[in-house]
Amino acid sequence: MFFVACVARGATIVLPDAEVPGERKAANDLAHVWLEGTRELAVIVGEGKLGGGESGPWFYVGETKVGKERAALAEGLGEDGFRVVVVSGKPGSALLRRGDLSNFERSAGRPSRPADFGIVLRGKTGGATALAAGWYAQHAMGVRWFRPGSLGEVVPSLLGWLPDPMDRLVVPAFVSRDFGNLGALGEDWGRRNGLHGWLPHGHAMVNVFPRALFDRHPEWFPAFGEGVRLTPYRPKADDDHNWQPNFALPAVADHAAEVADEYFSTNPDETGFSLSENDSIRFDQSEATVRARGPLRWFRGRPDYSDVVFGFMNRVADEVAMKHPDKLLGAYAYYWCENTPSFPVRPNVLPWLTADRAEYFDPEFEREDHALIERWCRSGAKVVGIYDYLEGVPYLVPRQTTRMTAGGIQFAYGAGVRAYAAEGAANWGLDGPKLWVAAQLLWDPGQSVDALLDEYYSKYWKEAAPAMRRFDELCESTWRAQPRPAAWIKYYGDALQAGLYPESVRAELRADLDEAGKLAKGSDVRKRLESVSAAFAVTESFARFCKASDALAEAAVEPAGSVDWAPVTGVLNAYTSARTAFLGAYDDAGPLRGVGRNDLNVYLRNDPSQVALARWTTGELAGFDDQGWLTLDQPGPLDDRTFAWSDDPWRGRGEPVEGRSITVARDEVGAVHLGFEHCNAESLAQWIRTIPGNHYRATVVFRGRVSPGNQVFLIMNCLDAKGGYAGRELMDQLPVGDWSKGRKLAVVIAPPAEATEVGMGIYVLHQMPGDKADFSGLKVERW
Repeated sequence: MFFVACVARGATIVLPDAEVPGERKAANDLAHVWLEGTRELAVIVGEGKLGGGESGPWFYVGETKVGKERAALAEGLGEDGFRVVVVSGKPGSALLRRGDLSNFERSAGRPSRPADFGIVLRGKTGGATALAAGWYAQHAMGVRWFRPGSLGEVVPSLLGWLPDPMDRLVVPAFVSRDFGNLGALGEDWGRRNGLHGWLPHGHAMVNVFPRALFDRHPEWFPAFGEGVRLTPYRPKADDDHNWQPNFALPAVADHAAEVADEYFSTNPDETGFSLSENDSIRFDQSEATVRARGPLRWFRGRPDYSDVVFGFMNRVADEVAMKHPDKLLGAYAYYWCENTPSFPVRPNVLPWLTADRAEYFDPEFEREDHALIERWCRSGAKVVGIYDYLEGVPYLVPRQTTRMTAGGIQFAYGAGVRAYAAEGAANWGLDGPKLWVAAQLLWDPGQSVDALLDEYYSKYWKEAAPAMRRFDELCESTWRAQPRPAAWIKYYGDALQAGLYPESVRAELRADLDEAGKLAKGSDVRKRLESVSAAFAVTESFARFCKASDALAEAAVEPAGSVDWAPVTGVLNAYTSARTAFLGAYDDAGPLRGVGRNDLNVYLRNDPSQVALARWTTGELAGFDDQGWLTLDQPGPLDDRTFAWSDDPWRGRGEPVEGRSITVARDEVGAVHLGFEHCNAESLAQWIRTIPGNHYRATVVFRGRVSPGNQVFLIMNCLDAKGGYAGRELMDQLPVGDWSKGRKLAVVIAPPAEATEVGMGIYVLHQMPGDKADFSGLKVERW
């Protein structure tokens, strides 16, 4: 408070007497920039309360009288268009006119008197005016917001600043620009960098068809079943979204149209309404849906249900257009409906093309995605959007894809895409300039990416720019060099991501950071470097932890019942030390340093220490039914409607994908082998009642191959009396490699007191071409 009271008063920011939402944010952003650039306060005042003694320059924000007189808005500005006009003269002065700054003295120092000029910022809406303030601060005052918070802000000295003449209408290239999950500081950062996602998207069927409707219209909900018997599915809870409505039923489209009509009638200023499918692949399995699907086709290895989903969207769009011809209906082109349908879509359908374009490291996937974008832009839709996955969280390694992300945006715009949305959960310590460059291109995709990066390094990293450019470029080239093929959000929550950055690459990256530390002179650069260094220390410690975990898992399981502790002692100690170091590095790289927060259990559950500690213990069979899977049957034909392939006593569940193969065979001694190939998400599990005070150990032998991105693990967890999870979930995950000679997986779990059931399962996720999984020798013990 003392500092604020002692600074001089500088600019005046004029708001209309009747503010609209967004204008105050514009004024606050300008006041902040002025204070940071001049150490002078900018006074915010209503236009009707100007007393004539205020200091210039004057910023006229939004629907002021001056704004209406001097910044008339043209047609076609869209939701976020605005006009910027520089005028000369004081408020109320006859000199108040556009473009003439000839009466201003320009000098290297500070003017001897307040400058008599004004900047008029007027948007089509209050939100557009807020965007105008950020745009002007960047383009006329040299301000940059490279990342959220003060650490990412660059405000040059504005002492003696005078604006260049300007009279400009500004309209963003992408009409809607949305980065989700940016965190607490992300709202300000996004607005200042021009983000505003206003076109509709988001999984919506669970809201359009609430659970309560089932009692009146069970036929609107999907019918599931194996074989000829189908049962209508009643959602288990209001937030149960693992289902799709019966899209093939005309009454379902009628109801969705009624909901959309009611929304637009209640919210006439809204442009669109989301009718995107739930985040689920559980489609109705009735013959009506099969007919709407047509002959089973595959796209990106998954069943192609685009005709089902977009046939429904067309029916809804036709009905809505009768009352609301200019409104848009958003729909994700997502997972089972990514492909274009076999028919044109209606102009008022807004498809959002979901794909992880960080997978453009695979040229074949990039070519396929480009072709898909072009097909959608010819599909009949008036507006086409793309949905991307920019997140650095929950990755613990650098996921820098700046140039791939930029190239994807530029290609999409050239093809005709005009809306953009992305999951933007950033790890700001490791994501580099990715999100900032993307935000700039959404306003003007014609910009040179090289020029944007030059600006980023020169203004953000300053004297440390050479070393930090090498660091970022090596991160991106390492991501690009990963093994193909592409896969949906590859390595998301997968500990095998650590293998992308081998020790030699990590050493080179650390050397770049050390060099940047030697070059850094200013306190701002040193603080930014501390953030990156702390975040990368998490990567380093995580990689060492994963290596130690793999070593302990291999050492701990053999031989069962041995009393020889010596072979595993050193490996266990190394694992414990590496785990402690990893958690310490993670805690040290907290949110204040810009490191995104993760649910670490997804990585810590791969814990072989309990197996090591129980190495000498011999147990008895734990009571699982059918030890050895003796009654497992060979699954029948696996098509797009086959999710369950084993029910009793072992529950086998999985995802229909092209080429999916699950086999049950017996070897020459009668042992059962369960095989998986070309699978994306398969599990086999069983639950039994727990005996209080007992420990449980599951073991199984794996033979096959695990490629980068493929996850194979044995897992154990517990349930309480209410069916909720109790205690820790623990697993043993196979490292990447050829395990054709066999590798035993083992998990030990001590159920907590509230546990009533203990479960064991094997999982095979994201098999790559050439991957195989063969499980045999299952045993579950207790003691």
